[in-house]
Amino acid sequence: MPSLPATPNRYAESPLEPPRAFTVHDIPPNTILLVLTNCQGEWPSEGFGAFLRGHFPAAYGRYRAICQEHESLSNQPKKDLVGTCQIIPPLSVDIAERSVPRVYIACLFASFGDGHRNWFSLGKPGRDGKAKVLAQTDSALAHLKELLVEEGKRHSKGTLYDTKWTASGKNMLLITEDHNAKDFQLKHEEVEALIYKNFVGWEGEVWLWNEIKVDPSTPFESVLAYLDPKSKMI
Repeated sequence: MPSLPATPNRYAESPLEPPRAFTVHDIPPNTILLVLTNCQGEWPSEGFGAFLRGHFPAAYGRYRAICQEHESLSNQPKKDLVGTCQIIPPLSVDIAERSVPRVYIACLFASFGDGHRNWFSLGKPGRDGKAKVLAQTDSALAHLKELLVEEGKRHSKGTLYDTKWTASGKNMLLITEDHNAKDFQLKHEEVEALIYKNFVGWEGEVWLWNEIKVDPSTPFESVLAYLDPKSKMI
């Protein structure tokens, strides 16, 4: 298990303002949403996974395709995605059909499987142990940092959506979500420490959403997330 560096006390310098509720349409364009995920081609059907699946179905399809590309000849997932990151760019079909902002989704492959193992099915390997998930999340975040450096170099030429991104992370905004860590039996503080370890000194910003709760009877357009001013991590 990697050692967890101490994180700064962000609460000491935070303004005493109430959390601000907003819908998906309030997410700034070119935001990068971080999601811990598995290699089985399934985002959770509740919480943050449901939030992403409902708003960005084409991106979800792209994630599933990535997993399928890494299957063995017997159509079983392989483990070469574990500990890596894949960034799904904004997809025009989601923007047009769901009226969502232009966002990137960074899939952090923190575990090979998900949930409890089914000993009678090779297709249900179950979630990796906590120590392994923590180490693989650390590796995936390091890979994300490398990918963002390359993205920054490309965007700094001024040809991609006018993001004004740079290799040092300037003008990049990353958002992670509280409950997503719990999906993999981690405390968000543990994930936060790994984010700080990999991104300390970075010129972008990383924010934490409070837990997103999705009621199946609620239209996705009205689902609220909460961005607390105290939750700026970097």
